[in-house]
Amino acid sequence: MASPAEKLLVAGSDKDTRFLVRMSLRGYRVEILEVSTGPECIEKSLSTTPCLIIMNYIMDKTTGYELADRINKEIKLKNIPVIMMIPEGFDLAGEHPGVDDFLVYPFSSKQLIDTVSAVLGDRMFQLQEKESYPRKAKAAQKNKNLKKKILVADDDPDVIKLLQLILAGNYEVEIARTGRELVEKGISGEHDLIISDVIMPELSGWKSIKKLREEGVTAPVIFNSGLVKDKDLYETLKPDGPSFFFLKPFNNKELLAKISEMT
Repeated sequence: MASPAEKLLVAGSDKDTRFLVRMSLRGYRVEILEVSTGPECIEKSLSTTPCLIIMNYIMDKTTGYELADRINKEIKLKNIPVIMMIPEGFDLAGEHPGVDDFLVYPFSSKQLIDTVSAVLGDRMFQLQEKESYPRKAKAAQKNKNLKKKILVADDDPDVIKLLQLILAGNYEVEIARTGRELVEKGISGEHDLIISDVIMPELSGWKSIKKLREEGVTAPVIFNSGLVKDKDLYETLKPDGPSFFFLKPFNNKELLAKISEMT
C-alpha cells in the first residue's frame, strides 16, 4: 500500500501565484493546501504539519517575514522549511531566520521545482507513477523557438477574421469555433495564449477554460464578449490562472499590447 502523499502549504493572497505552484507540482505525489492570509497559514500548519511552506512576502494581515518569525517560534512548526516568494525587483535584506530560500516571481515551473528540490533534498516528493501530460511538455519544447502560438475561440466568423488579420505575421493562430473544440485543441498545452469568447456553442468560454485548467493547461487567457454583464461577472466567474477581459468591440492596439504583455 502506497504511503500517504506529503502535504505542502502555499500561503498568499495572489490566486494566480498559488495556481502556478499547484500546476508546477502536478506531476508529484504531494497534496497542495492553500491559504490566503497569515493567520490561516498558522492555523493550517498547526492542524496539518506540512513538510514545506511556500509563502508570499506580500500578504493580507501580515508580511512574509512576520509570518516566518511566528512559524519559527511555534515548537510544532519551527523545523518546517519555508520558501519565500518575492516580486521581481523587490529588495529584501539577505538571509532571514526561518526562511530557507527565496523564489523571485514571476517564476517558471522549473525554477519552482529546482528551488523546492534544493530545500527538501532527499525528502523531495516522488513523481507520480503515471507521468502527467508528457504530450504537453513535448509540444511546448517543440514550439520553443518558433512563433508564439495563439488559440482563438469564437463562433463569429467576422471576429475570427479580424483576429487573424490583427495577429497575422507575428503569431501562429489556431481556430476553435465551439467550446468543445476549444477544449479539444487546447488540451495539447502547446499554446502560449488563448483568446476566447465567453458565449459559444456547446460549452461557454468560462467552462471550457475551467476544463482545461483541470487538465493542467496553464496558458494565460484573454476573454472577450459583447455583453456588458459578462465584464461585471468576470471577477466572480473567471477560472484559475492568469486571465484578462475585453469588451467587444475591442481596440486593436490595446489588444495587441495585452497579448504582448501576457505572452
